[in-house]
Amino acid sequence: MDHRANPITGPAAPRGRGVVLERPLCRGWFHPSTWFISIWFVLLLAVLELCWLCWFLVVPLPNFPRESGTRRRGLLLLKAFPEVVPGTALRESLIGQAAQELSHVENLPERLPIMGAAALVVLTAVGLGELVLAGLRYRDGLRTGERLAVAFGIGTAGLGVLTLLAGRTGLLHPWIFRIGLGVIAPAGLGAS
Repeated sequence: MDHRANPITGPAAPRGRGVVLERPLCRGWFHPSTWFISIWFVLLLAVLELCWLCWFLVVPLPNFPRESGTRRRGLLLLKAFPEVVPGTALRESLIGQAAQELSHVENLPERLPIMGAAALVVLTAVGLGELVLAGLRYRDGLRTGERLAVAFGIGTAGLGVLTLLAGRTGLLHPWIFRIGLGVIAPAGLGAS
């Protein structure tokens, strides 16, 4: 009997003498030391990420001209919004500059094909996600807003994988993508 493992619970209490309560044996994720280690690991990871973010925001930009001094990423991020850094007007902020660049309506016809391609990619992502949800028979348990969000997330991941596979196999002709997107989008949206 020397080769046998110890029992998980102790011997049963003798009858008639009352009940002996033993502490249950905790294993896995429910053990207190596992929770303690997990909490410390998450805290250590958060501190490391915060240290990296501080370093990233303090390091000077490498392509900024040295004659006018150094420019740090943190200051550039703060100057993106007006009046976060005192004296930064809307016209000088990055958001103001972007709004000024996009305000030219004479360039709008040039942007329509780009917006059409983006809309086709979004519709294809939703369609592919709908096909996956229909294949898993999970679509009926979700409301419309939830279903669209989950379908878009799954479809975007699926499109990313399909794009990587097409790139690895060398199928990089634009018409392959146009036909593929044009077939997947209506098929998935028709399944919903």
